[in-house]
Amino acid sequence: MIGIVSDTIDVMKTLLHEGKTIDLEDFGAFKLSIGTDSYVTPATPDHKRKVVVRGVDFQPNKVLMNAINTPDFLNVLTIGLPVSIR
Repeated sequence: MIGIVSDTIDVMKTLLHEGKTIDLEDFGAFKLSIGTDSYVTPATPDHKRKVVVRGVDFQPNKVLMNAINTPDFLNVLTIGLPVSIR
């Protein structure tokens, strides 16, 4: 199982590095969040900055959202703090 996860991460890393969006049917889509290395204003000399990766965005598919829109949680009191478990 660990090999499958490791291989999946390697493939995702390659595809995201190429600027592609990874759309997993009935689950959602992953894509890079990009920006510049610093704030750009009209006063920024030549308006030039490096493009950098800020993170990876995930947008869940409607099938996944419908599955989690009606969670069935049980509230349990543990050590004086309420904790939700499923």
